[in-house]
Amino acid sequence: MDIAIVTGAETPLGLRIIESLNRSGCRVHGIGNNFSRVQYTDPQFQAHAVDLCNLEALHATFSEILEAERALHILIHALDVTPGAAFERLPVGNLEAVLKIGLLGPVVLTRLALPNLLRFRGRLINIIPTNKSGHAPSALNALIEGGLRGMNATLFDQARDKGLRMTNLILRQNE
Repeated sequence: MDIAIVTGAETPLGLRIIESLNRSGCRVHGIGNNFSRVQYTDPQFQAHAVDLCNLEALHATFSEILEAERALHILIHALDVTPGAAFERLPVGNLEAVLKIGLLGPVVLTRLALPNLLRFRGRLINIIPTNKSGHAPSALNALIEGGLRGMNATLFDQARDKGLRMTNLILRQNE
């Protein structure tokens, strides 16, 4: 049985991915900020409520998952942290939070997961939204997209011979 971690697990997109992975026979650990509205249950799904701005909590949660599972085959980042405000009007505190959730969190989690993904010839998938419906693409989302795409391109160049598979899905919604 493959073991997967899905970030953004409390979002509609994250939950659809989890459902699909469970139907495919995977055991899934979902990481998200708040699961209070999540109705989905499956014996092969475990929710982990983590403030993704808290990198220590993210590290501790990953360590708990790895200790319990002893393997990780799939890591999917399905975070939707698109800011609703224009870049120049976004408060600095919000800017920091969006960057921690959308870029630094996935980078740290990818770094933690990479030894297992390489060992088990796993898969890394980034689902990167560039804008929310009705909003123009933001400079902040361009930063997140560029950072994750660049990281994946470099990791792919270094690890393709080891069987690591990588995918970037860039979501662009029409205004």
